[in-house]
Amino acid sequence: MEKGNEPTQSLYGRLGGKNGIHSVVERFYGKIQEDSNVSHYFRNIDYAKLMEHQTVFLSFATGGPDYYAGKSLTQAHEHLKITPAHFDDVLGHLSDALIESGVAGSDIVQVLALLLPLKSRMTGDMKKPSV
Repeated sequence: MEKGNEPTQSLYGRLGGKNGIHSVVERFYGKIQEDSNVSHYFRNIDYAKLMEHQTVFLSFATGGPDYYAGKSLTQAHEHLKITPAHFDDVLGHLSDALIESGVAGSDIVQVLALLLPLKSRMTGDMKKPSV
């Protein structure tokens, strides 16, 4: 059975809880490291710390018990000058990591719908996001 086929569970639960999300995050950053278009944003990064931080963020965003208390997304990313195209590339890697982790398509859509509105805050592009 695909992860995500139990509608009574929260999105967090359907993703496999913290362990499932951490597994997705590991796949995701593996893809990031292999992509020369976006890997430069992650140079000189403590990946273990970043993966734990991202796991907490995604757990919080999907209804889990973790509380995200990090910097605002604007503060954390403004110095990177992320382009809208690179944001889309990164979201594509997350989508691929979710697919490879066996997450149901409807749950992938929900995760991406939670993150897509963050594009303008992370890129400074205040245009309406396209889907």
